[in-house]
Amino acid sequence: MFSIETGDACLYCLYIKYKRLKLSMKYRICVLITIVSILTTFQTSQASLPGFSEMAISIPIALSNSTTISAINLDIAFDPSQIEVMGLTFHETILENSQYAVHYNTDTPGVAKIVMFATQDSVYGSGIVLFVNILVKGHPFSDTTIKINQFVCNTTPESGGFGIENDIVESLQLKIYHPCDADIDGIISLKDAIYFFRWLQRSNWS
Repeated sequence: MFSIETGDACLYCLYIKYKRLKLSMKYRICVLITIVSILTTFQTSQASLPGFSEMAISIPIALSNSTTISAINLDIAFDPSQIEVMGLTFHETILENSQYAVHYNTDTPGVAKIVMFATQDSVYGSGIVLFVNILVKGHPFSDTTIKINQFVCNTTPESGGFGIENDIVESLQLKIYHPCDADIDGIISLKDAIYFFRWLQRSNWS
C-alpha cells in the first residue's frame, strides 16, 4: 500500500506506466532505475535511537565532508515537552583537543540554537564535531522527533547531521522506553529482571 506522500505518488504513477508499457528488457531496466532514483530522492533522512524516560543521553552531531572548521551554526528542533537540552561537549570528537568556543540557547521553545567557533587554529576534517546532551522527559513507550533545521559550517550550508550507526541523518526519531525495560522491547517483564541480574554478575566479575 502507498501512503499519500509526494514521493510515493510519483513512484506509483511511474509504476502504473511501467506496467502498461510494452518495453524491451533494456528499457524496462532503465524505467526501474528511474523509479528507484525518485524513491530515494523523496525519502526522509531519518534514524531511530532508544532513550529512557528521565535519563540523559548524548547525541553526536557530525560533519559529512572534510573542510576547514572555523565556525558552525546549528538549529535543532524538538518537542520541549519531551526533551530538554542540557549542554554540549567536545569529548571524543574531532575537536576534542582544539580550542573552540561554544554557545547555545533555547530561548525559543522547541529550538536549540548552537554557535561554535575556533579561538585558535581551525581544524580540518569530518566526523563528529560535538555532542548534544539531552534529558528525556517523555512518557515511556512513546516517541518524539529531533530535527536539524540548519547546519552551516563557516558561511555556507554543509552536509551534516546526527551521527547514528555509521550514518549521518537530518532527523532522529527518539523511542522512549521505561528505565526498567532493559531489553527495550516495550514490555516490562521477568526477562528484564534476568537481563539486569546477568549484567550485575558481569559487572562484579570484571
